[in-house]
Amino acid sequence: MPIVAQLLRNAARTLRMNLTFTVVTALTLALGLGAATAVFSIVDAVLLRPLPYPDPERLVVLFETAPDNDRRNAAPANFLDWRRESRTVTSLAAYRTSRQTLTGGAAPERVLGAAVSANIFSMLGASARFGRVFRPAEDSAGAQAVAVLSDALWRRQFGGDPGVIGRTVRLDDSPVTIVGVMPPDFLFPETADLWTLADRGVPPLAGFAGDIAAARDLHYFTAIGRLRPGASIGAARTELAQLAGAIATLHPETNRDLGVNVVPLRDALVGDRRATVLILFGIVGFVLLIVCANVASLMLASSAARAREFSVRAALGASRSRLVAQVAAESLLLALLGGTLGVIAAGASVRALAAAGTLGLPEIARVTVDGRVFAFAMVLACVSGLGAGLVPAMRVSAAAPFDALREGGRSSTGSGRQRLRQGLVVIQLALSLTLLVGAGLLLKSYEMLVRVDPGFRRENVLTLETSLSHASYGTPSAIESYYDRAIASIARVPGVRSVGAVSNLPVSGRSMNRGLQIDGRAKPERATDQTIEYQVALASYFQTLGIPLRRGRVFEVRDDAQAAPVAVVNESAVRKYWPAADPVGARVGFGNRDGGTTWRTIVGVVGDVHHFGLDRAPRPELFVPMAQDPQAAMNLVARASGPGAPASAVRRAVSDIDPLQPVSAGRSMDERMGASVARPRFLSRLLAGFAVAALALSALGLYGVLAQIVGSRTREIGLRMALGAQSTEMLRMVLRQACTLAGLGVLAGLAGALAVTRLVSSLLFSVEPTDPAVFAETAVLLVFVTIAAAFLPAYRASRVDPAVALRREG
Repeated sequence: MPIVAQLLRNAARTLRMNLTFTVVTALTLALGLGAATAVFSIVDAVLLRPLPYPDPERLVVLFETAPDNDRRNAAPANFLDWRRESRTVTSLAAYRTSRQTLTGGAAPERVLGAAVSANIFSMLGASARFGRVFRPAEDSAGAQAVAVLSDALWRRQFGGDPGVIGRTVRLDDSPVTIVGVMPPDFLFPETADLWTLADRGVPPLAGFAGDIAAARDLHYFTAIGRLRPGASIGAARTELAQLAGAIATLHPETNRDLGVNVVPLRDALVGDRRATVLILFGIVGFVLLIVCANVASLMLASSAARAREFSVRAALGASRSRLVAQVAAESLLLALLGGTLGVIAAGASVRALAAAGTLGLPEIARVTVDGRVFAFAMVLACVSGLGAGLVPAMRVSAAAPFDALREGGRSSTGSGRQRLRQGLVVIQLALSLTLLVGAGLLLKSYEMLVRVDPGFRRENVLTLETSLSHASYGTPSAIESYYDRAIASIARVPGVRSVGAVSNLPVSGRSMNRGLQIDGRAKPERATDQTIEYQVALASYFQTLGIPLRRGRVFEVRDDAQAAPVAVVNESAVRKYWPAADPVGARVGFGNRDGGTTWRTIVGVVGDVHHFGLDRAPRPELFVPMAQDPQAAMNLVARASGPGAPASAVRRAVSDIDPLQPVSAGRSMDERMGASVARPRFLSRLLAGFAVAALALSALGLYGVLAQIVGSRTREIGLRMALGAQSTEMLRMVLRQACTLAGLGVLAGLAGALAVTRLVSSLLFSVEPTDPAVFAETAVLLVFVTIAAAFLPAYRASRVDPAVALRREG
């Protein structure tokens, strides 16, 4: 131990004496270690750390499967059969989230409510912070309407008052009694604001008039359960597949070709985000390798400058192992310093990522740089620092003890050391090119994505979400009257050019899918075999958003409740259901609450609009006039005459009609479009930032190598110029060496990129992972940066004064 302490003291003294080297090396390490630690903290929270529930590995999600979908929502009667018959999955529960209007708190608010089976909290091992959770079997028929609040909603609407327990509020005009408040870290499902009881274990479905527990053709909620102790997922899948087959035999009209998929809860929660997180971790791994190569090059240069020092120590009796241990101690101290700075940077980075919310990971809100992450950072720092110091340490141990002394005190870089540093530069350039190619692909993909025509004009458009209470607006005429007044009130706001309304906005990802019948054609065997996205809209909606009319007409004033039912379809619906015919004049039917069919005549065709994201093709869509199917929840759209739509004035114009009805804060359509592409934008810019940082590190490494080479060859260059060599020849000599290194880096980088970029193919839109233009452009950029980094050493070589060089080196 005294020897270790002495080594560390000597290392600390040496680093203090070489302060510039210490600061540069520590900051370089901090860059790579900070990025790696930040991303590891996310990987740990999302993929590695156990879920915050007892025996989380036994929690599973049950999906129904169809020939084209292996993760379909569950149907009520099927779920109840699983619950009753399964022996491998116990404590089955159901949940469904939906937007609801809460009144009785500080102000009316649209909240995200989760209707859940009563046993869901006990299955997850969760208890209330105040009050209680639901009791077993409390969701039986005729049970009292009760609710449990999230911590965030409790603070937002009730000021964090513990006396809220037992208070009655209204949820979509129905009274519910608050019985509990959950802890702030309970986030299931995701960001629910409150939880209410399901009906006999089955979440309710608005507008369904029959016995919901008997329905097998309505797939709308999620089923979650716990494996029986000792049961495996494979056993559960086998048992439920047999059970699904038995149900299909009894109910072929609804369950033919349906199966059951059992998925671990973590896999269901993470979904396609797993690939994103792992790719992000791989990216920072590349950056860390470049950092280590750069640090190794810096330490190799430092050891070369200290060759005389090491030779003196060896001459005084220091063994090679002692010299290696000294270099290792210095590497370790540098690594710990860089690791500490990296952890500080990682904490700030994680907070920034959580605030941005662009990764779409609810778990990131709980990410912290805790002891587990700190330990990872320190171990990684030690491995990185010692790994980077291994090459210079081995060079020190291999050096002849009296070489530097025989050279009269000159620090010399041997050809072996130069080749090592050049090799490290080639590695950095190759890794940088791989990152540059990945960044180029993602940036091009993002550019292609934002160039997609959304099907409407988004500039200067403001949107508002509204939802009317059933108590105040319980009839179609009352709903229609409210929205007529809202439209008229917004139209009077200065600067507003036009106003419309629709049930679900573009790029919102929300819509209503309904089974469709076409007059004159056979009725589909199942309602899900022939569907269309169902929208309710005002005629002015198409004009306000600039959705083009392709044929026929849109809605008119005459299309009221007394007129014959009409509809407008989009071009995708025409391509799917009327590919060789004109749909105008055709009739389509939808099931109604009375068990019959409501037939509508198609009067027009409008252009396609992207509702589920710019990266997804538009689906068949049908619009009906609001006067013929009034909806309590609508989205108002207002187009202003110029930039900066008067959001506050528009919101006030709606709120003044009835202050008791919730109206969302206005969001521009530009904001909504930006949010829809936030994730690819964030990933492409993040990778581009890492790639630029890696390229800068590689350029600095190349500059250092060439500067040292020029310095070590000053006498040779002076001699050549004394013998008649021109300065341009010296310039070309150094640049030629730089281009050789760049060429090797490009070849190795392109080979690596071809192998690695296929891993990001799932994140690309309309771009191939082997896009030749991206590969060529990034290779040219790398060569250009390499030449730029080499120019100053080359220029210095061309300006060497022969007399001064020969006199100094003589």
